[in-house]
Amino acid sequence: MHRTGQAIALYTFIGSSPIRQWVESWDLKFILKKSRDAIRFAVREGMEVGYLTEDTIRSSPQNLRQLFTHALDEGVDRLVLCDTVGHATPMGTRALVRWTAELIKEHGSGAKIDWRGHNDRGLALSNAMAALQAGAHRIHGCALGVWESGLATPRWTYFYLT
Repeated sequence: MHRTGQAIALYTFIGSSPIRQWVESWDLKFILKKSRDAIRFAVREGMEVGYLTEDTIRSSPQNLRQLFTHALDEGVDRLVLCDTVGHATPMGTRALVRWTAELIKEHGSGAKIDWRGHNDRGLALSNAMAALQAGAHRIHGCALGVWESGLATPRWTYFYLT
């Protein structure tokens, strides 16, 4: 809690897929360092911390294992799995959520899993339901297509299902 008297949750956000790494000229070492710095700041300030990897669905399991383990070591409360470009299918979504749940269990953390999917191919709702069935604790979403794949306007509506 800060001066507002309200608990603040901070979602750290960084690209994780090879495509995002290429576009930004990042390597895994850079991503790990930036992630550590952001997570440590939020933990030190007493915030709930979510670690959101943009384009998670197109990231390699090897890189995700390193990123997620590192984030869990730093004390994140949530791992946020993202289908940033609407590439996922329900089967892939379930597999990723289950894989992440197993990683959290192996780590011994009490972290929760969030799912954030986009609707580029019309599968956002199916993927959200698959994520819940597979064990996701929170679903991110948008209303009326606002905030969907860069269509942000000042009047966006954002919600979480917990």
